[in-house]
This record gives sequence, C-alpha cells and structure tokens, in this order.
Amino acid sequence: MIQFYSIYPKKKIIDFIKFEVGSLCIITGGPSVGRIGIVLQQGKNFIEEEMIKLKDANGIEFSTKFSFIFVIGKGRKSFISLPKDKGIRQVQLL
Repeated sequence: MIQFYSIYPKKKIIDFIKFEVGSLCIITGGPSVGRIGIVLQQGKNFIEEEMIKLKDANGIEFSTKFSFIFVIGKGRKSFISLPKDKGIRQVQLL
C-alpha cells in the first residue's frame, strides 16, 4: 500500500492505493522495466512464483513477477506524472 502525503507540514494522508485488479502499475525490473499497465490478473506459474498479467495503453498484454510491480494509480488515473510515451514499449525496426 502506498501512502501519499500533502506538501503541508501536517503531513496528512490524502489517499491510499491498494494493489488489486484494475490498478495502474509501473514495472521496476526484468525485461519489461519501465512499462506501465493496468493489472488484469494475478496468479502463480509452474514454479509457484506470483505472476501478474497487465495491459498497456495500446492494448498489448504482458506478464511480470509480482516483485517487479509498483502501484502508481487507480484505473487509468495516475497519481504521479508519466513520461510522454505513457510507458509503452518502443519497437526498433532493423
């Protein structure tokens, strides 16, 4: 759970973000690092690792480990500013 604080000295909590299906997340490790997507499904793979299935802004689905997930918003609403490409993987053509 992430807690957001206001910029005022009292440091009052203004909102919570829980990890759940429909949360907006950024990938912090592995081959999908930097991608941003909405959580579609949570489950375990054949070696009992917690895996998360996500969908990016272009509708492309991808998966990553739970330990690489950092929640940044609810639905399509981000609580932080995003880069102009919105975390979409750029494909390089050879």
